[in-house]
Amino acid sequence: MFAPDGSRSSLDTYATKADADRALRLAGADILRGAFVDPRSGRVTFSPYATKWLAHRPGLRPRTREVYESQLRVYLLPTFGPMELGKINAAVVRAWYAELTQSGKAPATIAKQYELLKAIMTTAVADEMIPKNPCTIRGTSVERSVERPIASIIEVDRLVEMAEPRWKALILMATYTALRFGELAALTRGHLDLEKETVTVVASASEMKNGKRLIGEPKSWAGRRTVAIPPAIIPALRDHLEQFSERGTDGVVFVGPKGGPLRRGNFNIESTGPAAGTGDPATSHVTKYDP
Repeated sequence: MFAPDGSRSSLDTYATKADADRALRLAGADILRGAFVDPRSGRVTFSPYATKWLAHRPGLRPRTREVYESQLRVYLLPTFGPMELGKINAAVVRAWYAELTQSGKAPATIAKQYELLKAIMTTAVADEMIPKNPCTIRGTSVERSVERPIASIIEVDRLVEMAEPRWKALILMATYTALRFGELAALTRGHLDLEKETVTVVASASEMKNGKRLIGEPKSWAGRRTVAIPPAIIPALRDHLEQFSERGTDGVVFVGPKGGPLRRGNFNIESTGPAAGTGDPATSHVTKYDP
């Protein structure tokens, strides 16, 4: 059998002439519809193709690339790595998905792995490596995270009272402006306008596994925004800027006791005080930072 470019396809051995005729008719129909995929293309194994897929996305943020590499290594390559693309069918994907589900992994985690696999196989279809995407399970790409408890205003007030002075404004800003940790860690004086009572978010800090700290733009244009600061917390923010923040327009607002940048890994939870062990998050634990 021959492909549209005149090269010989691998579909040339069949049990009966009837089988060969049927394959020929189907291939001819695919050629007319522009849907013919040379079976030889599907012989490329998933591992090198996925690696190439990731390498061909130069626009990815460094941390996102690192996450994808980890997802491939931990979740996708053990199952699909040595398999030919053409042999990864819907049944294989369903079995893999079922195994992940039964392993007790969080639904959001499973959804991320499935979405990555689906994206890679979608590109394989576009590259004419396979005729169709085998990721056909409905509703699996939706990340359903368990809703996290939200602290009450009373609990936040008690936490602010207990916290060291350095962290009071950080707690208040996180609570009342809903800025993410990375956005607060990258916040500079120039992005605060205490007269207009606003904060402009234009950057976010992230950390690589090797400890390297990166400052970049928010993940999307929607992340670049101006947020109102409640008047009630302006005095605490002014005090913080005077006592703890770096100087100058580009000075970082929130830094550690030794002047270092905020890092997730440097925060930890420890029990303290007579109420420790009571189960009351506002009295039994405090956040400690040691850069």
